[in-house]
Amino acid sequence: MKKRNIIIVISSIILLLSICTFIFVKKYDLFKNKINPKIDEDETVVEIINEEELLEKDSDGKIIDKETGSVLFDPKTNYSETIDIDRALLKGKTPNEYSSTDIVEYLKYIFYVYHERSFNKFNEEEVAAIVSIASMFYIPRTEEEIKKVAKAYFNIDNYELPTGTYNLKNYGKFTITKIDGYYIKSSVIDRVPFIMAEHLKNITINNNEIEVFYDYASNGDFYEEGCYHQALEIQEEGCIIGTYKVHLTYYDEEDRLNIDKIVYEKTDKYDE
Repeated sequence: MKKRNIIIVISSIILLLSICTFIFVKKYDLFKNKINPKIDEDETVVEIINEEELLEKDSDGKIIDKETGSVLFDPKTNYSETIDIDRALLKGKTPNEYSSTDIVEYLKYIFYVYHERSFNKFNEEEVAAIVSIASMFYIPRTEEEIKKVAKAYFNIDNYELPTGTYNLKNYGKFTITKIDGYYIKSSVIDRVPFIMAEHLKNITINNNEIEVFYDYASNGDFYEEGCYHQALEIQEEGCIIGTYKVHLTYYDEEDRLNIDKIVYEKTDKYDE
């Protein structure tokens, strides 16, 4: 009888420990996913539809932004003297002349759209999403300017940016249309606040081959207090949840900086 009672007690203790362990694991997973949400590879990050929902054309051929009512394109206006995009594409510079700011600015458009992702190559949807942001549509952009962006980043010749309405989960919603050789982009609605979570760690240059290393923090900004603050050299324990290595190649004969691939890895602490 005594032996039986001992077995019951031991069994009860094991059961209790199992329940406690289960509860702890569940709470830990909830905590971990809160600061480092799981990435669903099938999740729709970018949606592009044909309808030009946020722009309209009036009887004079002007393109009107439905959200703001502003005129984004007027066929009577000469846009030929607008600022060219070459500077943003680092034209006229060699790798040894790049500053860290040059590199960060050049790559930031990818992180505007995609977080915690590796790329061995970019599909059509990914190219369109990145080009639509990297082209900096504060003015109408010519067909040639759009071609330059796609060629520089992705080595695509004679690129045509898809028109229609873009819904980028991590950025917002906007419409792009094309008229008289110009691409026009609407204002962004449902804009998603952008937290700069990729922090430049190092850049190595070997002739025309460039590798860029980033830490990825769960939150935090270069200018604001957060878990990671480069300017003040502050980093909370467990703040870095992953790292990026971006491989680029500079082609001097074409004066362009191509993105070859991006490797993202979670830190060991957050591996499944």
